[in-house]
Amino acid sequence: MSDIMTYTEKYGYLVDYFAVRDQYPPGTVLRTVVRHVSSSGMTRYIDVYGPDYDYMTHLVGNVIGWPVNATRHNGITVTGCGMDMGFHTVYTFGRVIWRDGFDTAGYWKRAGDSRGDDRKYRRNEELDHDPDGGYAYVQRWL
Repeated sequence: MSDIMTYTEKYGYLVDYFAVRDQYPPGTVLRTVVRHVSSSGMTRYIDVYGPDYDYMTHLVGNVIGWPVNATRHNGITVTGCGMDMGFHTVYTFGRVIWRDGFDTAGYWKRAGDSRGDDRKYRRNEELDHDPDGGYAYVQRWL
């Protein structure tokens, strides 16, 4: 068996990592929505949508192993506070899918034009292979 797991079984069905990689290549924009925040502020329920606004919440939750609350608030249960939890969810999804990193050929990898950041690349250097798969996907809020 290779060092990359091809399939994982969580919560009752199989996820083919290579099919996910083909469907969502590096640079894909994944959009997140906070559906509910607990009264303590320590838990959020987040939905994830793909580039064509296709519903990905159950796929992402199953891949990263976080519970999906489908009965009450309908979203991935994300605990903790003090950081951008939508980015955290998408980053963790990228780390699992692209655990050995990803090739950056053809991937624009901008540091963040909308915030006035003029760096061309995330790490101020051009890379052919980014070893951190968490940065494969771009997160945006809806």
